[in-house]
Formats: sequence, structure tokens, C-alpha cells
Amino acid sequence: MRIGTAPALRLLRSLVLVLTSIGAGLIAHDHAGGASPSGATLTGVAVLLLIPVLRLSRQAVSPAAAMAVLVLGQLGVHLSALTGGHHLDAAGGAHAHSMPAPLAVSPHDLGLSPQMLLGHVAVAAALAALWSRGEQILFALLERLGPPEIPVWTVASTPPATWHVQVAATLEPARLAQARAPPA
Repeated sequence: MRIGTAPALRLLRSLVLVLTSIGAGLIAHDHAGGASPSGATLTGVAVLLLIPVLRLSRQAVSPAAAMAVLVLGQLGVHLSALTGGHHLDAAGGAHAHSMPAPLAVSPHDLGLSPQMLLGHVAVAAALAALWSRGEQILFALLERLGPPEIPVWTVASTPPATWHVQVAATLEPARLAQARAPPA
């Protein structure tokens, strides 16, 4: 097993990527004046993202995979905010959204504009590049440090009762005779 893929480190790396993704979406949403989704909704988005990211993190996450996770996290935040949040329309007025019917979705129904899409993709690309570089550095550092030395504890076993007899039988017969002779 490679060092960077130990279960605890995989979980930590996955959590950081998912939380970065959701955090980027929340910051963008707050910056644009949008309402934030509830904590329970964000937790659901995080869990839905965390499951596949844990599988991805068996090895170093590629820039393309990091980009996909970052875009999906931001999209999850945006869509979860649409289920009751308020967005600013093109004229600057706030209006409430409810989740549109799947077949009748237009970019305006989702609160999307070309500038917003470009901003989300640019942030996701920059964060994916940083993430990829960070993973390279982490894996290089872990390879250089080598596997952690874990002490191996053993329990000393008591020798079997026949051990003394076996040792005595291997002695030379002369020494054995001397050992049995009465003291002189």
C-alpha cells in the first residue's frame, strides 16, 4: 500500500477536497448576494460528494477529477440554494426560486448567467491546479519520509519443558560425565 493512500489520509484528503468545493460555492453565492442553503442541505451535498471522492482518492487525484469534484460541489451548492433561496435577477431585483421541472429548465430558471458560469469554471480550474500541485507535493513528501516505523511488540514465550533435556543431550559425553561426577 502506498503511504498516501492509507485510510485515514484518504479520508482527510477527500474531506478537504469536498469542503473546498462546497466552500468555493458558498463564497461565490455569498459574494453574488444569494441566499445560503441550510446546514442539513449542505451536509447532504457533502456526503453525496464524499462517497465517490473516497474512491477517487485511492491514488493521487488527477487535475481533471479535482476539477469535476469542484464543479459538482459548486453546482450542488447552487442547486440546493435554489430550493428556497433568493437570487438577484439581471435587473438587480431579488426573486424567489423553486426547483423547476426537469424538462422545462432554462439557464435563467437556474439563475445562471454567462459571467457566473465563467467565474465558477475559472475558480474551479484554479483550485484544481492548486489541488493537483498539493497532491504532488504531499505524495513526494510521503515517499521521501518512507513508511512510518511501527514498533512490533512480541510476547516472550517460555521454552518448552524438554528444552533443557535437548540442550543436555547435545553436550559432549565427557562434559556430560563431568557434570554428573561428584565433586572432587
